[in-house]
This record gives sequence, C-alpha cells and structure tokens, in this order.
Amino acid sequence: MPPRRLKLQGLFILILLALTAAASLLLMPLEAVLPAGVDLPRAVFIIQPSVLLLVSAVVGWWAAPKVDLKAPILSSLVRQRPWKASLRCAILPSVVVGIAGALVLAAYGAATASFFADAEAALDPPLVTRILYGGIGEEIMLRWGLMSLLALMASKLTTTREAALWSANVLAAVLFGLGHLPTLYAIVAAPPAWIVATVIAGNAVLGVAFGWLYMRRGLEAAMLGHILAHLFAAAGALALA
Repeated sequence: MPPRRLKLQGLFILILLALTAAASLLLMPLEAVLPAGVDLPRAVFIIQPSVLLLVSAVVGWWAAPKVDLKAPILSSLVRQRPWKASLRCAILPSVVVGIAGALVLAAYGAATASFFADAEAALDPPLVTRILYGGIGEEIMLRWGLMSLLALMASKLTTTREAALWSANVLAAVLFGLGHLPTLYAIVAAPPAWIVATVIAGNAVLGVAFGWLYMRRGLEAAMLGHILAHLFAAAGALALA
C-alpha cells in the first residue's frame, strides 16, 4: 500500500502557517538593507520568501510520504484521530535539541558579537520573527520541502532509506547555513572568511539537529525544537543581562 499523503486540509494549514511566517518578516527593519535613496513598499520584501514557502509546502506534501517523512500531529488532527501520543513522543527530544540549539546560538553570538557590534545596517529580528519565520517557516522550507525532496532523490541512488535520509539531512543543513549568507552580505559587504565559515557551520549544525527531529519524530518536532532553541537562547540572554 502506498504511503498516505497528508490530506488537503493539512496542506492548507501548512500554507497558512507559511504565509504567517513570511508576514512576520515585516517586523524587521528591512529597509536597512536597501541602498541609499531606494524606497520600496515593505510588502515587496516578503514576496520571495512567501513564494518559496508556498512551493516548499506543496513539494513536501508531495515528496514526504514517498520517503515516509511525516507531520504526524497535523495529519492526526485533520483526520480527527488521536494526536497526543505523537506530541508526547516529540516533546523530550525537541526539548533536548532546543537546549543544545540554544547553546549553539549562544556560542555563535559570542563568537560574532564583536564583529557585528558596529554594523550600522544590522538586522535584528524580534523574537516573534525568530519563532514564526525561523521555527515554523524555515522548517517548512528546509525540512518539509527541501529535505523531503532531497531524500526522495537520494532514495533513487542509495540502497537504504536511512542513507537517503541522512544524506538529505546533511545537504539540507549545509544549504540552510548557506541560506544565511545573503543576510550576512546585506550587513557587511566583504565579511572575513572566518565569519562566513562561522555562519555556515553554526546554522548547519542546527540544521542537522532539526533534520534529525524531522526524521525521527516528524515536522512538528523539528518546529518545536527550533522554536525552543530561540526561546531558551532568549531566556538565557535575559538571565545574563
């Protein structure tokens, strides 16, 4: 029997979440990245991420079941079936990854703080944007969409599902790290190599952890782990302030 695809109601919910995540970018000082004298409507800034998120939601809806990757809580909700067991299975590993992720974020911040301290155009996303776009949007884009598609492609080349999933996880995580470079170059025109490497490596490590949650506990666990990483990091920063 072929794997069951998430019902269209579930896809619709993912699309709503994706659009909410994209809209949260409007809370950032996006005009800071524009050249002097250029003025654009704020809505223009979220067109590209909105399109990418919408495409990712659909791609994941198509590709994920082909490699047995799931959104178990959402799937149970739209099918009106018990979902609490899936949530219980997700909580502990998500908390562990969230704590580890917060430590990585803290180390990343400490390593780069002096470099970004004087960056006049630095983009500082508010916590709500980190949660909505980072915790939800990036997981729809990088794990649900990209990792699922890469796993499907890798499954044609490898002999085991596990090898396909790990290959896809690592590659998606590296691309996750590379995806942060446009923001870096928007802040600093010619960053030193060590900053570029730190941005890629720090985000790639987090990406592998979130990808592991996706593989083992589903999309919602990856979202929860990502959200908790930002929440724990913010709480730690407040405690040390």
